[in-house]
Amino acid sequence: MSPESKRALEEWKERMIKKLGQEGFDMHQKALLEDGASLHSCIAQSLFGKEYEVPSKIKPVFQSVQCILEDVHHVKAIETYVAHTKLHYKGVVDCIASYRNENYLIDWKKSDRQKLDLKQTYDAPIQLAAYIGAINASNLYPFVIKRGLLVIAYTCGTPATVHEVSNNTLQQYWTAWLRRLQKYYVETTNSDDNENVRQ
Repeated sequence: MSPESKRALEEWKERMIKKLGQEGFDMHQKALLEDGASLHSCIAQSLFGKEYEVPSKIKPVFQSVQCILEDVHHVKAIETYVAHTKLHYKGVVDCIASYRNENYLIDWKKSDRQKLDLKQTYDAPIQLAAYIGAINASNLYPFVIKRGLLVIAYTCGTPATVHEVSNNTLQQYWTAWLRRLQKYYVETTNSDDNENVRQ
């Protein structure tokens, strides 16, 4: 995570703990994770054309992505584990599919607040670039992904915001990811070296 993202997360956590208390915050966070998992499950069932029931708690946020789901076809992967064997990182991709007749890696995000600017999504575009890099470096996928789609679904039911990340923008986020990865490996190696010196 970038220092900016860490700071925003910590500030949010402090505000919520002040408001709900530690136990209330823990329950709130658990509910958020469950709602996110339910949303992803309903999206997957919808894209596969299966029958599903939308829990009442997530009906507005699921309604928010309906306008996007209509344009998503030819699903190639959902909730799929990816790993970059040369750069040694891994993650779980939300969706690889055709959106308006082009292949995209699609990442679904849930939000209480509107995020009309890509900068408001913090590290999400970097995560998108990292996943695209892992897919394109893998022998498991017989295609190349050149575009990412960040879909911000709103808990109030307002139509989702779609941020496309491609061309130069995607390249910038990929470069940012490589810098972050390098920093992580340098810090990890230095900390391992210091640990060995102490022993």
